[in-house]
Amino acid sequence: MAKFFLKTHDVVFIDRPKTAAGKYTTYNYSDITWSLYGAYRRQARKMCLTELFSAKRLES
Repeated sequence: MAKFFLKTHDVVFIDRPKTAAGKYTTYNYSDITWSLYGAYRRQARKMCLTELFSAKRLES
């Protein structure tokens, strides 16, 4: 049941609620953590995975 639910309705729950903490600490929700699901978030996530969390970068 959980697998079906998360696979089917994951887009509904992917966004985080907007709070004052997110607004003031992440430049008006423009950080990858608080950004809305869409093209920007997908691109930022891809860049983080390939550049920041690569094996070479983690070793250094």
